[in-house]
Amino acid sequence: MNQRGFTLLEIILIIVLFAVASALVARQFGSIFGWKQQGEVRKLLATVNFLSEEAEGRGNGYRLIIDLSRESYYVLRETVDEERSVRQVDYLANLRTKKEQERRAVEEREQLLSLEEEFEREDSRQSGSLETLFFEHIFADPYGGVRLARPLEFPELAQTKTFSDGIDLYELKTPRETIEEGEGFIRFPAGGSPEFASLKLRANDQVFTLILNPATGRMQVVSGDVDFEWNESNAS
Repeated sequence: MNQRGFTLLEIILIIVLFAVASALVARQFGSIFGWKQQGEVRKLLATVNFLSEEAEGRGNGYRLIIDLSRESYYVLRETVDEERSVRQVDYLANLRTKKEQERRAVEEREQLLSLEEEFEREDSRQSGSLETLFFEHIFADPYGGVRLARPLEFPELAQTKTFSDGIDLYELKTPRETIEEGEGFIRFPAGGSPEFASLKLRANDQVFTLILNPATGRMQVVSGDVDFEWNESNAS
């Protein structure tokens, strides 16, 4: 089985990317958080920046799934669902209780394939003709036929990261929804820019808003509870 990985140069570039992202994030905090909380928030921002680079540069789609009730997050990969090429619309999504939504999220995660199964499926998909792979990549519908899977190159991203006591996530806003409890997600479409998102948190009796700018693919920290609406004029 051919498990394609990174070249040495790509690995070095990824390490440098994480280092630079972490350094830039560190300058935004000063003494706002405790040292442990600073590290956790920096890791979240570095993860967002990294997913933006991966999605646009390497054409890998991702979802950053954030659980406000458990103060945690994890990452899943968006991949082509060969068995479902037409977008499936869930018309009952907004009518389900939070408890039912959480149950379905847990069920969906339990059904994820193992890494070995994912490599086998990816190897089988890439064994197709170059023409098929090309058109699949160029003309793929970013909203349809998507299957969630573990990140092949970075399986550790699928592990749940939980914030320590003292950090309270209380609102996640995207173009699709605004939630104050339970799970929501931020999309990083393959080959494109991430969607706008804002994440509000409380730390040490202070409030901050983390804003993801689609134009730059970067998340920044703003002091206070800021209600921000994305439009093209914000791109500058």
